[in-house]
Amino acid sequence: MGTNSASSWEGSNTSEGSNWLDVEPDVENIEVVSLFDDVTFSTLPAMLDYCKKQYRFDLLDNIQRLRLDFLGAVRLTNFIRTQVRDKSTLPRQISRKDIDDECYLSPVLENDAVLFSLDEILGVMSQDEETPVNKANAPIGELLDRNKTLEAELHTVRERFADYRLAVEQTLDRRWGVDDVLHSPLISRPKDASDAYFESYAANGTEPSE
Repeated sequence: MGTNSASSWEGSNTSEGSNWLDVEPDVENIEVVSLFDDVTFSTLPAMLDYCKKQYRFDLLDNIQRLRLDFLGAVRLTNFIRTQVRDKSTLPRQISRKDIDDECYLSPVLENDAVLFSLDEILGVMSQDEETPVNKANAPIGELLDRNKTLEAELHTVRERFADYRLAVEQTLDRRWGVDDVLHSPLISRPKDASDAYFESYAANGTEPSE
């Protein structure tokens, strides 16, 4: 009885294990189809790199340039696949107006692995934009506004420094004026005739008669 139970458990366990083995390859073998032809890749980065080299098209760069969210990136991907399917030429520079249609929310390619991976792409891009290095890629308008702010701050600092310097100069002028008075030599009072009269008697050791 126990032996049969153990055997049945082992058999079911082996069966489940074989089922897992059958399922796992299907999950791992994801095919990412190129945006412009039928070439497939095992990873999305490999496909994107292929499109950049063979067709000079950078999907990530266009998503960033157009400032697209997830649905916008879906529209862009399906727009490209629609143009390729219909053998239409892509615009020299895709605009938001080109992809502003609800029809591009419907997948052109069944089980399109690119659409499944867009959230990961957008997550990586948002992290990159937060790094200090990407501040150099800020829009010109933001840079001009920042420059105006810095110029205003510099002007304020210069005004405050000028006021401070003037206050210091005035303080020093007042201090130097007091010091000049305190350290100037005393001016002797001119001697009159009576002083000379008494000094002559003092020199002779006699006192003047009254």
